[in-house]
Amino acid sequence: NLGGNSSKATTGIAAPGNSLQAAAGITDDGSDLASLDGPEGSALVKVGPQDMQWLTKILGVESELVLRLTPGHKMARTIGTKTHFPGAVITYAAIHVLQQVSNVKPDRL
Repeated sequence: NLGGNSSKATTGIAAPGNSLQAAAGITDDGSDLASLDGPEGSALVKVGPQDMQWLTKILGVESELVLRLTPGHKMARTIGTKTHFPGAVITYAAIHVLQQVSNVKPDRL
């Protein structure tokens, strides 16, 4: 079961302050989420969106992404994909990249 629970993320990944929000003119600091889980939640809200942007860019899946308003959020901040489960799109893209690396440099993986 490659990808585990991450490959099953069907709704999307909440990332306040993400680039899709910026493109849509949405300002979101995620303060409503940061206050839910103490300092850990605050840290995740602060760096999570940049990490998500880096990962999707490196994996080449940026063109698959869409912004959604999902239950429990006060604004559109959930990153989804156009056709498949977002967790699966990101997980399988990562697996594909790792397979390419292992073909070229098998000693690295």
